[in-house]
Amino acid sequence: MLVLGALELSDRVQTIGAFAGFAAILGLGVLSLLYFGQARELKRLRDWAGRAPERAAELQAQAATTAGEVRRVTAQPVGARPPAATTAARPGTPPAATPAGAAGA
Repeated sequence: MLVLGALELSDRVQTIGAFAGFAAILGLGVLSLLYFGQARELKRLRDWAGRAPERAAELQAQAATTAGEVRRVTAQPVGARPPAATTAARPGTPPAATPAGAAGA
C-alpha cells in the first residue's frame, strides 16, 4: 500500500515538473523578447542623447529668431496705427457702434 502511494506521488511530481518546465520555456521566451526590446530602446536613447548638442543649438537659434521677431514688432512706432477717431471720421465709413447703456448717458 505504501509503495502504491509512493508511485502515485512520483507520477504527480513528474506531471507537475513537466508543466513547470513548459512554463519555464515560455517564460524564457518572454524574457528574451523583453531583453531585445530593451536593447533596442537603449540604443535609441543613446542616439538621442548623442544629438543633444545639435538639439540645443537648434533651440537656441529658434529662440533667437523668435526674440528678433518680438523686438521687431515692439519696435514699430506707435503713430503707425491710425487712432479710432480718425477712422470714424473718414468719408464712407459707418459711425462707430456704442453700447446700449452708453447711448442714453
